Parts: sequence; C-alpha cells; structure tokens
Amino acid sequence: MKRLMLVAIMLLAWGFVKVNSDCFVLKERVDFISTKHSCIMPEIPAMIKKMQTSTVLVNLPDVGNGSGVIVDKDTVITAGHVIDAIQYCIEDVVILDNNGNKHRVESIARAESDDCGLIRVRDPFDESQIAKLADSNRVLVGETVFAVGTPYRPDHFNTAIMGIVSGVKRVEGFFGKGLYITLDVQGDPGFSGGPVFNVNGEVIGLVVGTYSVFGNATIIVPINIVKDALLCEKTK
Repeated sequence: MKRLMLVAIMLLAWGFVKVNSDCFVLKERVDFISTKHSCIMPEIPAMIKKMQTSTVLVNLPDVGNGSGVIVDKDTVITAGHVIDAIQYCIEDVVILDNNGNKHRVESIARAESDDCGLIRVRDPFDESQIAKLADSNRVLVGETVFAVGTPYRPDHFNTAIMGIVSGVKRVEGFFGKGLYITLDVQGDPGFSGGPVFNVNGEVIGLVVGTYSVFGNATIIVPINIVKDALLCEKTK
C-alpha cells in the first residue's frame, strides 16, 4: 500500500513538473512573440500618420461629413454617394486636410456604374500629401489593411481602424456593377469615401458601406475601378 501511494505521489509530482515545464515553454513562446511584435508595432503609428496625411474630411453643412483621399495636387477621390450629397451644397462644402487647411470645391464628377466620385479643389494640396495607388487586382484575402476616415463628426477627424481583407471579387449590386472587396471590421458613418491602405501605404480602395447584420463587414470599391472610371488610368 505504501509502495502504491509512493508511486502515485511520484506520478503526481511528475505531472506537476510536466505542466510547469509546458507553461514555461509556452511563456517563452509568448515572450518571443511579444518581443517580435514590439519590434513591429512602432512602425504602424508611423505608417498611419503618413496615411492620415493623404486623407481628407469632406464637410457637408447641415448634412454630415464624409471622407476622401488626395490623389493629385488638385484632386480628391471619394464615394459616389458623397458626391451625390455635395451637388446640393457645393458652394458651402469644405475639404479639410490633415494640416488643417481648408479647400473649396471647384468641380465634381461621379462614376455612372459604381459608388465612387472625384472632387477638384481650388487651392492645391502639397505634393507630399498625394497617396500612392495600389493594383487592387493583387489584393488577397487575409491581407492586413488600414482604413482612415472621419466617423460621425469632425472632431473624430482621421480615425484609423485596422483589419484584414475578408473577401475579394464580391458582387455588391447595391453599390455598383463591379466586383467589390470586403473587410472584417466596420467603418462607421462618416468613413464613406475614406481610403483603405495596404501595409505598403498604398490605397487599395475606398469605403462605401457596411454590412453590420453580417458580422460588421466593410465594403470597399477597389481602386482599379476608380482608376478606370475617373482617373484615366486604365487597368488590365
């Protein structure tokens, strides 16, 4: 009986040693991952700061606000439904950039078939504010992305959210005839027209809507559709 108890105690002790050993190994792995991310994470604020430089607030008096991104010294691209709102108050609309400068609207244009549009401004932006555009045909499910915009009201200017691409080549008939991209995070009202960047700081598309009923997905119009429709940059 004593021998049986001794064996049981030895097994129990071995079990604790094994558990403690596993925990130690796991802790080592967690520390390693944390260390690895602590090297990566400081790069993200710097990346987002550059993205914010290219992002603008579209202030619509008595209506609300939208977002957009600078693609030339006198040009901002945004969602088509933001353009729809601008046309009723074009003289009063103000485009606010990240430097606090206000720009008046010179003219607007809207794509016929998809939810994207273009704004020409009277006062030019600085060349350093111009965003780089990606080839959205190369976007892959699982890519890390960042969306920048102004949700709800102007004092939330240039809010950034981070997620992954959850789907590509999605048919979203409500927003247009093209094949759209979805993200796994929700951009709140006011993000409309805001840019979505990849990890290289290139714009892959513009926020046009959300599906909060289906797990808070954000819908974006791919930048290649915008190029083809508005920027005279035909893509293959």
